[in-house]
Amino acid sequence: PEMDGIELLTKIRADDELKDLPVIVITVSSRGQEEVENIKRLGIEDYLVKTEYSMKMVIEKVKGTLARLSA
Repeated sequence: PEMDGIELLTKIRADDELKDLPVIVITVSSRGQEEVENIKRLGIEDYLVKTEYSMKMVIEKVKGTLARLSA
């Protein structure tokens, strides 16, 4: 890839048309708590490590976030 997810999220937040786009980070690698907090400060809805959840749980978390945002 030309950029990682954090770079993409940074570009999204810097773009006036996309800056309010809700983002859920779903990753395969866990990061240190400090790095996760830095990512959260970029304005994400949730941060999920796939290995910590079943696919069903990931889908339910995404559905819950979407329901909360559309309420």
